[in-house]
Amino acid sequence: MEQLRMGPVFRWANLSVLLPGGVEIKGRFSPRETIGAVRAMARTCIAASHRDALMELFTPMPRKVYADDETILNAGLVPAARLRARFPGCDDPTSAIDPEQARGSSPTEEHPNS
Repeated sequence: MEQLRMGPVFRWANLSVLLPGGVEIKGRFSPRETIGAVRAMARTCIAASHRDALMELFTPMPRKVYADDETILNAGLVPAARLRARFPGCDDPTSAIDPEQARGSSPTEEHPNS
């Protein structure tokens, strides 16, 4: 009965991040992990020249930018969500993507902690 009052419990969150240029990477995370873990996964496809650049993860509808310390559960991204990445201040955001790393990303790639 207590479970019904609390709502559903999710073991995993299936998240995808759409990077500039149309590259999409997917991962499976614990709902207790933070947005920072999702950002770290997305950064694996970023060119070395842009690794320190500001990268925002957001949802377009409703428009929300997520903070690194926010948990996936508290952000409401369970059981699944599609985020977008952008690089504020970058004139050519597609130049931020490492073509070699992006080519190696498969749509079924899972986050190492899964």
